[in-house]
Amino acid sequence: MKKIGMIGCLAFVLTLQAGAQTKPAVAPKKEVYQAVATKTNDLVHTALDASFDFSNATLSGVKFENCDLSKSIFDATNLEKTDFSTAIHFSIHPENNKLSKTKFSNENLSGLLNKYDLDII
Repeated sequence: MKKIGMIGCLAFVLTLQAGAQTKPAVAPKKEVYQAVATKTNDLVHTALDASFDFSNATLSGVKFENCDLSKSIFDATNLEKTDFSTAIHFSIHPENNKLSKTKFSNENLSGLLNKYDLDII
């Protein structure tokens, strides 16, 4: 009986030692979202052959600096306080768009009159 008790005790001690030698399970690290600052890029002096449909858009306060807007569509667009002073080749119908405080240059005002098929000299 003593032999069985000693063997059982020895097995128990060995089990404890084996358990002490194993490393505890480590939970995998979770990736934490880290926000970065929003980057804004100005498309200045850029020659893009692109067309944009700004129908029903709000472009309030936008500056179209040296932009060729020949293929762009403005219909029911909010263009309040928008700057077209250096933009070229646009066609905007004042009746269909909001133009309060919108800036134009003397050279590009004809873009507002294309609808009327006028000869501006």
